[in-house]
Amino acid sequence: MKLRMKAFLVVSVTMILFIALLYGIVSPLLVKGSKELDVNKTRKDIERVRNDLDEDMQLLTRTNSDWAVWDDTYLYLKGKMPQYVDVNLQEDTFENNQLSFMLYFNADNKLVYQQGYDLYSHQALKLAGDFQEAFVPIVGSSYGNLDKTLLIRTDLGLATISLKSVFTSDGDGPSAGALIMGRLITDGYFGIMAEELSLDLRFMEEGAYKQTMSTIIAEPVSETEIKGALLLTDYLNRYAYEVSFIAERHFYLNKKASIAQLGIFLCAAGLLFMLIMQVLLDRLILSRVYRVSQQLKTIQAEKNVHARIETNSNYQDELSVLEGSINTMLASLEEKHDEVKMLAYRDQLTLLPNRYMLETEFRKRIEADSATLYLLFFDLDGFKKVNDSLGHEAGDILLRTVANRVKPIVDEAGGMLARYGGDEFVILVNRRTDRELMLLLTAILDMLRLPFTIKSETVSVTGSIGISMSVRGDTTLDELMKEADIAMYEAKKNGKNQWAFYSKG
Repeated sequence: MKLRMKAFLVVSVTMILFIALLYGIVSPLLVKGSKELDVNKTRKDIERVRNDLDEDMQLLTRTNSDWAVWDDTYLYLKGKMPQYVDVNLQEDTFENNQLSFMLYFNADNKLVYQQGYDLYSHQALKLAGDFQEAFVPIVGSSYGNLDKTLLIRTDLGLATISLKSVFTSDGDGPSAGALIMGRLITDGYFGIMAEELSLDLRFMEEGAYKQTMSTIIAEPVSETEIKGALLLTDYLNRYAYEVSFIAERHFYLNKKASIAQLGIFLCAAGLLFMLIMQVLLDRLILSRVYRVSQQLKTIQAEKNVHARIETNSNYQDELSVLEGSINTMLASLEEKHDEVKMLAYRDQLTLLPNRYMLETEFRKRIEADSATLYLLFFDLDGFKKVNDSLGHEAGDILLRTVANRVKPIVDEAGGMLARYGGDEFVILVNRRTDRELMLLLTAILDMLRLPFTIKSETVSVTGSIGISMSVRGDTTLDELMKEADIAMYEAKKNGKNQWAFYSKG
């Protein structure tokens, strides 16, 4: 896996873990308290339902209070105003006062009149003959000062009622009886209230009342919904009714939406951060590492120990130090390579090419120019005498001096001078004219005849040169060496200080 991909994975995994950790920490904090807020809002909505119900009961009480101290009502219960019902108890009376029924009891606790009205179908509602039985326990046998507003379970369902003792408008007694006004609590009743309060109210009977029942309920029923309920009981606490609604958990859902937006924001910010980090890493580190790596690959492929990696002076950091260290290492490697090359290709005494380099040069010259190639093989006449009389150190000095004198002559002729061993030297030179070859040979012998000063001693030597020739690469180096060696000894036999060409005859 490449370094860029590794860096990308490290940055990506780190950022993902950081975002996940941050999201995991922040999410509960954002959601925290949303349940309480939803519950409080639901409780307030239930309170609104109860307040509306209380206001209706208060309105019913005020209406009944007006009718119970009306002289016409008093006279009617006394039996002195028979036209009371026809004149006053019309459908408009029920409609305008939002009444579902009215019951009149005289002072003897006997029902004088009862009438019902359906507020939702807007029609008269016939009440059963025993409808009043539900109210007898409340009315009692005395109407001295009856004043009650309560919930009661009737044959038609739950109802809010107001009971008032009937007096004259002056409040004089005794009471003529009791007046009961009521309104049925039905689905239709809460349907109207639901529109007013913008709540989806539902009304249902829960059955027998239990002490463990809560008056107000506000609790989540799912992750997205919450239930609000108001428990209603009849005045005897025998029956329970529930007014409820299911609503969205606005605060929770808003917090969840905020969390989702936060998640999107964190992902977007994380992605942007990852891109910025990747660009910065690539620009400041990865691209530089890649460039150094590619340059080192090129150096390795080309086996070029003289090459150096490029450095950028704009950066002064650890990578710059590394680049400098690599170049220092390459310089040291080049130095060692040159030393090894010197040992492998050069004679350590004269620093001339050795036999191995001679073979390499021979192949190179044959491949480059397969025409005539001359090999000149010579040694020093009188070298042994110098070596024996002045010592090996003097002999070494003589060999180095000979190399230094002859090499410029050979280089100028486009040839190569190599030390073959002992006092033997080899020269490779490509095709020459006869005159050029003679001039080269003469120059070499003339240079060798010049006196040498070694350890304050003047010594003289000469040279014997054997010459062999390869035409169109038809001869190997070993063959040329043998032929030149034969020719050199031929020159020595002829008196030394001269050259001789190899002749097969």
